[in-house]
Amino acid sequence: MRRLDGVVAGIQDDLLEPLSAAERTQLTRLLSRVLDHHVAKQGLESGPT
Repeated sequence: MRRLDGVVAGIQDDLLEPLSAAERTQLTRLLSRVLDHHVAKQGLESGPT
């Protein structure tokens, strides 16, 4: 699982490379908000499984 976490982190770094640290934080916050909205709409719980 740790190996997979490392792979995912590397892909995220490559994908988000053009963004500053503040922009990455903002994007993560906004995407979490969108996810929370849709999860609540479906009556599901968000967060790690």
